[in-house]
This record gives sequence, structure tokens and C-alpha cells, in this order.
Amino acid sequence: MLITIPRVLGPEEIRAIRAALDGAPFVDGKLTAGFAAGRVKRNLELERESELRARLAQQVMGRLLGNELFQAAALPYRASTPIFARYVPGMFYGDHVDDPVMGTFG
Repeated sequence: MLITIPRVLGPEEIRAIRAALDGAPFVDGKLTAGFAAGRVKRNLELERESELRARLAQQVMGRLLGNELFQAAALPYRASTPIFARYVPGMFYGDHVDDPVMGTFG
């Protein structure tokens, strides 16, 4: 079941995040892919060790984990740290299963 959680971030927050990502250092997304996913993954991702990634992850996850609907629907014990991906024409992420351990937030 998919649940839409409206307004986790406000319009100004989204604009600020997008502006920060516009000039950010993105790298080959295969760096975070497991064996199977690496064969179907063609994208770019914000550098894992980037200070910007840590700051944005804190902002996004703070808002998400503080959301009552998310808490009620997911009952999270912990959550994976978000990956900020970029796709340009010709890029894709095909059928795959996420690796069981992607790193956690908090």
C-alpha cells in the first residue's frame, strides 16, 4: 500500500533544497548500488560524504520523522538515510530490490 503524505516540506523549503542541489557535486549512482542494482542503475547521486547531503538529510528526515501520518503508517524503528538522485535524459533506474542495509538515519 502506498500512502501520500502531503506537505512534509513547505514550498519555500523545497525551493531552497532544489537551489542547493543545483550546484552540488553529484557522482555516479552505481557507487551506492549492490551487485544486481548496479546492472540496472544509471543515475547521479549527491556525494555521500558531502556536508550538504548530511545537512539536507537531517532537514528532510527531521520533518518526515516528526510527521504524525508517517509515524502512524510506517511505525519506524529507524529509517535509511535519503539518497538525493539526479536523472538527465537517458538515465534510469530499472527493476531492482534495495540492499537490506543501506545505512540508517539517527
